[in-house]
Amino acid sequence: MSEAGQTHSPHVPVMLADVLDVLKPRDGGIYVDGTFGAGGYTRAILGAADCAV
Repeated sequence: MSEAGQTHSPHVPVMLADVLDVLKPRDGGIYVDGTFGAGGYTRAILGAADCAV
């Protein structure tokens, strides 16, 4: 539990489908994840193509 007595739930990237639709990750691509979070976008980009993030 946190100091306020609340539990933390994992972050859910709410725009994930939209981001992947716009980026259209491709094999050999290089992407920068400028978000500050739990890595959900990075994992999704890496899972969509043989690329580097």
